[in-house]
Amino acid sequence: LLGSPRACSPRSALRRARITSAAAPSRAARPGPRPLDGPPDGRADAIAALESLGYRNKEAAAAVGRAAEEAGADPSSEELIRRALRTLAR
Repeated sequence: LLGSPRACSPRSALRRARITSAAAPSRAARPGPRPLDGPPDGRADAIAALESLGYRNKEAAAAVGRAAEEAGADPSSEELIRRALRTLAR
């Protein structure tokens, strides 16, 4: 499964983040910077998905912020993940 394109797709990262966040303690209990607490526009999901891939919260939040600026109005969490991964790969 590790070599398959689905293993690293934004949709699988989002799914993995939801599973991980359900089993992990709440963000309020975790030390460190918190993701954006704004409206449910997919940013928090995108940050959690990137964290589940091994990126630090600070890196993930910065990449998702840049991705949101590039994407324009109301991007989906999958679009944010895709754009943030491109940013992080540079």
